[in-house]
Amino acid sequence: MKPHATRKPVPEASWRFPERLVSRGTKLLTQQCWYWGCDVRRPEGNLLMEYGFTRTRPPKGVEGSTMYMLEPAPGAQVILWSFGVFFGREGLGGLFLDRFRCEPLLTDRATLAPEIWRTEQLPAQGRAGDADRARVAALLGDLLRRVIAYEHTVLAAQGLAYREACLARWSRRKLGLPADALVPAWQTLAKEIHANCMSAAHTMKGS
Repeated sequence: MKPHATRKPVPEASWRFPERLVSRGTKLLTQQCWYWGCDVRRPEGNLLMEYGFTRTRPPKGVEGSTMYMLEPAPGAQVILWSFGVFFGREGLGGLFLDRFRCEPLLTDRATLAPEIWRTEQLPAQGRAGDADRARVAALLGDLLRRVIAYEHTVLAAQGLAYREACLARWSRRKLGLPADALVPAWQTLAKEIHANCMSAAHTMKGS
């Protein structure tokens, strides 16, 4: 009778940013990008620039998206394009969120030069893995807090009716959230991202 071969333990799968959070984030970011576009096109004035963003358009003859940049704190940078969002913070690097796939892609660069008009001009990025959980929690959490703060400012200055009018003009409004539900949805998602990233990091430390 042959002895049974000793089975090797099956290694645990590496942590990946959960697809359910990617899906929910994509829905919210798509609606938020529409709102930002409405703020740019506002007849009474560009709300992004009133908030403190600087605008850099592509040079004449160059196709691409206008770049809106904000430095909300020393060593921090938020950049908005029609195709996505970048956030960087000194000591942590940066992350990019594609408008149509809200999965954090990480880069070592904490700041970008104001001459990026297309996605192919972005620095090299990679998906988050086991070693990046705390970094994702910090960067993405900080970015979402700033998105929420921006929306609070707009609602305080312009009123909910302004966001309702933005939503009414959106061709995909039936797939979006009511105007008064977007901020709470961002807040809930931020909490779940932090809980997921940090609980996974705690599990790995204890294993």
